[in-house]
Amino acid sequence: MVQPWKLLVYLAADNTLYNDAQVSLHQITAASLFSDVETIVQIDGPSAQLSSRFRCHQGKRELIWEAPDNYTGDRSIRLTEFLKASITAPTEPKRVFLVLWGHGAGLDHVYFYDTPNQQDNAPAESSPAAPLNVNCISFWIRTFWLQSGQHSE
Repeated sequence: MVQPWKLLVYLAADNTLYNDAQVSLHQITAASLFSDVETIVQIDGPSAQLSSRFRCHQGKRELIWEAPDNYTGDRSIRLTEFLKASITAPTEPKRVFLVLWGHGAGLDHVYFYDTPNQQDNAPAESSPAAPLNVNCISFWIRTFWLQSGQHSE
C-alpha cells in the first residue's frame, strides 16, 4: 500500500506578500476540493498577531490555530512551531511534502547550516530540538521587478 501524502505549506508573508498569500490560501483551499491529501497551511502576516494555521479539505478551510497575543516575531521559531504542530510524530504514517513560500530570503539559516549562528546570527533555539521527518521540500519564490512593474513566479 502506498503511503498517503500530507502537504504542509508555510506562507512567509510577514512583508509585502501578505495580499498574495491570501490569494494563495484561497487557491489552496479551492484545490483541496479535488484531493484527499491532508493539507495544513500556516500564513505568517506582517505582524506576529496575523499568524494563523488552517486545515484545507474538500474545498473548505478550517481555522485550527491563531497566534496568541505577544507571539514571537522570529520567523525561524514560527516555522519550527508550525512543523512540530503539523507533523504529529517522528514516525508520521504519511509522507510529508513541505512548501516554503515567500521572497526566498531569511529561512536558510534555520535548517540548512550546521550551526544556527553561522548566518544572520540566528539564535540557537531556532533550530528544531529533534529531527522532523519531511520527505520532500519545495521552495515557491516570488520575485518582483519594481521598476518595470513585472513579476515572475
